Amino acid sequence: MKKFFIWLFSLLIIAVIGIGGYAWWTTHGAISRMHQDSSIQTKDKADNLTGKKRPIALLLLGTDTGALGRDYKGRTDSMMIAVINPRQKKRLL
Repeated sequence: MKKFFIWLFSLLIIAVIGIGGYAWWTTHGAISRMHQDSSIQTKDKADNLTGKKRPIALLLLGTDTGALGRDYKGRTDSMMIAVINPRQKKRLL
């Protein structure tokens, strides 16, 4: 019976290490991909991208001014995504 509990405990430890290692590996991979440089340089403007017939997505944010007696300012109170597709000559809001 004692060998069974030692075996079970060892299996549990191996499972915890395996799951923890997998979680670390996937998280590390996601963080590494987030910090890769994008292909768009600062010199690329929307007209250059649309001239190449590539779709472009813009995030439009509206900020709160703290009106109506509120003491906090600068929070985003509206968000819209605008997508411009010059190939199909469409825009979506």
